[in-house]
Amino acid sequence: MKNFLKLFGIITLVLAVVFFAAACGDDEEEIATGKLTIVGFDFDIGEKYVMADAWIDGVYYFAAANYVNGELTLGEIKNKIVTLSVWEHKGSEPVLYSGNEEIDFDIYLFIDEDALDNDVDADDTMNVTVKFKKGIGIGEIQ
Repeated sequence: MKNFLKLFGIITLVLAVVFFAAACGDDEEEIATGKLTIVGFDFDIGEKYVMADAWIDGVYYFAAANYVNGELTLGEIKNKIVTLSVWEHKGSEPVLYSGNEEIDFDIYLFIDEDALDNDVDADDTMNVTVKFKKGIGIGEIQ
């Protein structure tokens, strides 16, 4: 009887370990989509905040540090680089971009971080063409 109880305990322990291992499953790495990195801000500029946008075949694309409840947050240029999230707006609500297109963005540079809140026009503009793969792209200022 003792041996039976030991065997039953071991089987129960093994089943518990297998059950918990199966319940955890493999953690799939989250794929980041809608990311644009712009490099090459290699000039002396006073502007250090940025956003970008583009129109392609009636679809509006925009890039900023964040977009919540219709409010954009400008990205900040650090070490001549800025990384922005990219959304596409072709329906009722913008969604993070996940496509494979080449997009020619207009870049808007601002001195003031709160420029959009204060309805301030961009202090400078430029362009960058970006080839995206699965919603991720890198563009270089020429």
